[in-house]
Amino acid sequence: QYLDAQDKIFELEKKRDEERKKEEEDRKKDEENARADQFNSKKELIRKDTKFSKLSYDEQIKLWEDFLSDYEEGSKEYEEIYEKIFDLKESKKNEDDRLAKEEQEKLDKQLSDRKKAYENYVDDREKIQDKIDDIEKNYADSLDTRTKEILGSFSLFEKVPERIAVSGADLIHNLEGQIEAQKKFYEDIDKLTASGVSEELVSEIRSQGVGAIDQLDALLDLSPEELAKYDKLYKDKSELAESVAESELAGLKDETDKQIADLYDEMSDLTAENAENIGYHLMEGISKGITENTSLVIDAAKETMKEASEVFGNVNPKTYSLASVTATAATGTVSSESKAQKKETVKTELPITVNVNGIQYQDMNELA
Repeated sequence: QYLDAQDKIFELEKKRDEERKKEEEDRKKDEENARADQFNSKKELIRKDTKFSKLSYDEQIKLWEDFLSDYEEGSKEYEEIYEKIFDLKESKKNEDDRLAKEEQEKLDKQLSDRKKAYENYVDDREKIQDKIDDIEKNYADSLDTRTKEILGSFSLFEKVPERIAVSGADLIHNLEGQIEAQKKFYEDIDKLTASGVSEELVSEIRSQGVGAIDQLDALLDLSPEELAKYDKLYKDKSELAESVAESELAGLKDETDKQIADLYDEMSDLTAENAENIGYHLMEGISKGITENTSLVIDAAKETMKEASEVFGNVNPKTYSLASVTATAATGTVSSESKAQKKETVKTELPITVNVNGIQYQDMNELA
C-alpha cells in the first residue's frame, strides 16, 4: 500500500509539473502573440503615418529608429527593424542622388541656355552696330563726295588743251623730266609740311600730284605771312564747301539721324531684354577667376568691368550713345532713362561693384 501511495503521489506531481509547464508555454506563447500583435500594430501605424502624412525619408528613419529602441539587439523584431532602417537609408541615398543629378542637369541646361542666349544677344547687337556703321558711312561718303565736287567745281571751266605732235625722243625727254619733277615735287611737299601749314592743304596738293609743282613752287616762294594767309583762305574754302554740302544733304542727314536713333532704341531694348543673361555672363568671369586661381581674381574683375563698359557703355561715341544706362552685374538689371540721343559729350554711368577678398571696388583703376 505504501508503494502504491508513492506511485500515486509521483504521478500526481508529474501531472502537476506537466500542467505547470503547459501553463508556462501557453503564457509565453500568449506573450509572444501579444508582442507580435503589438509589433505588427506599430508597423501598420508607421505605414499609415508614412502614407497619409507623406513622411520624408528622414522622418521615416526617425520613426523606425525610435521603434528600434523598444527591442533588444539580436531579437527577431530588432533585426527586422534594423533591416528596414537600412533599406530606407539606401532608398534615401538613391533618391538624393537622383534629385542631385536632375538638379545638375537642370542647372547645366540653364547655363547652356544662358550662354546661347548671350551669344545670340552679342550677334544681334553686332548686326545692329553694323547697320549703324553702314548708315553713318553712307552719309559720310555722300558728304565727302559732295564736298570734293564743290571744291573741284572750277575744273568744269578749264579749257580743253589742243592736240600737239610728239616724237619718240620727246617721250624719253618727257619721262626724264617727269622723274626730276617727281623728285622735286615731293621734296617741296616736305618743305611745305615743315612750314607749318595745315595738313589738309598739304594733302590736297599731294593728291593733285606732280601736275601742281608750279603752284607748289609758287607757294614756297611766298613769305611766311602770305603762306599763312593762303592756308587760311584754303581752310575758308574747305569750310564753305563742307557747309554747302551739309546744307544740300540736310534731308539725308535727318533721315540718317532717324535711322540711327531707331537702331539705338532697338539696341537698348535688346540689352534690357537680355539683362539677366548679360549679368550672368559678366559675373561668370569673376567666378572663373575665383575657382581656378585666387591670384586671377583681380584680373578677372578688371576684364569683367571692361566688358561691362563695352556692353552698357557708349555704343558709338563719335555721334550717338545711350544717354544713361545703369547696370548691376550681380542681378543683371538694366535701366535706360533716355535712348539714342545725339550729344556733344556723352558720359555713361556704370556703377558695377566687384567684391574681391572682402574689399569692394567700383572703379577699374582701383584694381590696377
